[in-house]
Amino acid sequence: NRSEILRENIIGLALIDAGARGAFACLSHEKVGQILKRTRMGIRVKAHQMGFKSQFDRAIYSYDKTFWNEPNPINCALAGFIAADGCVSVTGTSKILSVSLSRIDDGYLKMLAHFWGANHPIRYSVAPHGSKMADLRIAGNDWIEPLADIYNIIPAKTHKLKLPNIPPHLMDHYFKGFTDGDGYWGVVSKKRYLNYAVVGAVPDIIEAICARLNDFAQTHGPVKVGRDLNGLYRVSKGGLGAVEFAKTLYGLPSPSLWRKHKLIYDFIEKNPRYGPNIPSPQDHYASLGYEYTP
Repeated sequence: NRSEILRENIIGLALIDAGARGAFACLSHEKVGQILKRTRMGIRVKAHQMGFKSQFDRAIYSYDKTFWNEPNPINCALAGFIAADGCVSVTGTSKILSVSLSRIDDGYLKMLAHFWGANHPIRYSVAPHGSKMADLRIAGNDWIEPLADIYNIIPAKTHKLKLPNIPPHLMDHYFKGFTDGDGYWGVVSKKRYLNYAVVGAVPDIIEAICARLNDFAQTHGPVKVGRDLNGLYRVSKGGLGAVEFAKTLYGLPSPSLWRKHKLIYDFIEKNPRYGPNIPSPQDHYASLGYEYTP
């Protein structure tokens, strides 16, 4: 009857509008259709007619299609992070680049979207083990070729990852991104000493980082690559060499993970013998023309 149709239309409008504003960001067209007893395609058509964007309809979003074409400090740092914590997958005719992080680092995903020129939404979820996650996915078919040819980032890259084909002077930017993804900085001995470690499933990048670490002060002999109990390759370094490596990476004009950058900055502030300090996270991102919101 008329009142029932009106009621469903009002509910539908409310749900679609709320979804567009983020209140129902996890509600798919299929779920809305189940609630309103309508088909998924019917809900999608209605949403398009009303001018609303849906985070589940990737075709209506845009991104900088040339972002990866020419290596530079920014894309090399982000490529390093993706090599550690990102994923390229194929779904039908779409090639998806996705990065999933703990919700505490969703500011990094917002930063990625900014530099990528992407208006894709960040999705929030709770993993089966209870962790709160944030996820950014981009159907970037135009990115797949340069990601593979220049940065060696391919589907199922975990056990096939190789060093990128980038100029040597940009490699530290790549190492910074990889460290932000799969590296660890620890402050020990009454907060007076810094330790560094990085792990990976294949040795190529880990060995390259190991070689770079050997360019810095050696307080306990040359750095060596080993394997942990899980079979992962691991390299670690402590003392002055770790601090100098950190200062080199986080003093570079390219993006870095806020909390790791801040850890290094705070450590040097409290231990001025290692000075001069690197720029603060706020000043670092301001120099890149971006206001990072952790």
